[in-house]
Amino acid sequence: MAKKAARIDRRISVILLEFDKHLGEKYEMVKVKAIFAKNVLLPKKIAVVATPDTINAYKAKMAAALKTKEKKASDLGSLFDKINNDNGLMFSMKANEKGVLYEKIDVNHIVNRIKELYDIAVSDHLFKMKKKIIALGEYTIGFSYNTVEKDLRVVVKADHSKKDAETVETKEEAKEEAVA
Repeated sequence: MAKKAARIDRRISVILLEFDKHLGEKYEMVKVKAIFAKNVLLPKKIAVVATPDTINAYKAKMAAALKTKEKKASDLGSLFDKINNDNGLMFSMKANEKGVLYEKIDVNHIVNRIKELYDIAVSDHLFKMKKKIIALGEYTIGFSYNTVEKDLRVVVKADHSKKDAETVETKEEAKEEAVA
């Protein structure tokens, strides 16, 4: 029986000149298909081909970007530890009697809550949220950036606004009158 030929990697290395959420950080070296580099990245000046000359030219910027990326990973790791020590992100949302939310919670809600509470901007594409949150309860959402792999605890509780409180009070008063 004949052996299969070794798979040849036809991708080329490029240095990114801009951040792209699908490819990577600015000044990071990544491998992409040659046709993608030729038709998209190079004409739009999003990347340059990683030759020895360009690697040498961007070496200082690549090292600085690597330090920045490590610092960002460290900061995000400590942020998520702090959030989990604070018993996770709390949401107070309106829900029906069965506990189903009137407004679904998605990644944008989580990013905005983190920005509001901790004054730190986190990119929404870093969260691994398969479905929107549609009911009251506790949820765990994955987060991944560089070497940081964290689980974020999200707690959704019912919002008892003034109108809801008045409705509950009138129902209790009606029950008391019916009993008396």
